Amino acid sequence: MSVRLINLKCVGNSFFVSNLDQDSLAAMLGGKWLSRPSSGWILGRFRMGVEGLKSGDLIPVVSGKEGLKVGVPLKLIQKRQFPKGCCLLTDRESLPDVDLPALRVSSIKDVTESFLECVRVNYTGKVFAVTGSAGKSTTTQILAKVLKTQGSCLASVFGNIKSIIYTSASRLNQQDFAVFEVSQGALPRSADIIKPDIS
Repeated sequence: MSVRLINLKCVGNSFFVSNLDQDSLAAMLGGKWLSRPSSGWILGRFRMGVEGLKSGDLIPVVSGKEGLKVGVPLKLIQKRQFPKGCCLLTDRESLPDVDLPALRVSSIKDVTESFLECVRVNYTGKVFAVTGSAGKSTTTQILAKVLKTQGSCLASVFGNIKSIIYTSASRLNQQDFAVFEVSQGALPRSADIIKPDIS
């Protein structure tokens, strides 16, 4: 699945899509609302976490069917209070014990990857990927330390898990450089998303 995102900009660890109401968002993501937000709801930000949430935020719930752990775990959502106007993005049939509007899509992974690809396209810094059978963490740490002498640097040192790479990549636009540790098994898809300049 390829999601075409329009009018996307990234600030901090949030993605903004301008002027999308609930029906336009559902159409753009190929989704269907399990429970709809209030009338007049407009998407504010696509968030990868739960800190600093506000009305209009769209929060992905960790997938119910994909092995990739991108988003917020359902158990955390069930226990936490959210600001009025927040909505969830899920691939689950239902969200038990959750009193928030939820948009169901076929794949959380595909939607998240589409947002991150947009961030990468607009990123002007240099991205490094470190892979191999041994020494990835040490090499990533040394390279990040050297790059920090030239500007700000995001280092995803324990990025062997693709979900960590996705969460780290959501902060990409705040940095001059980014260094991602990528396991060999995660490399093909992660490389498609982060598109390293040097690896």
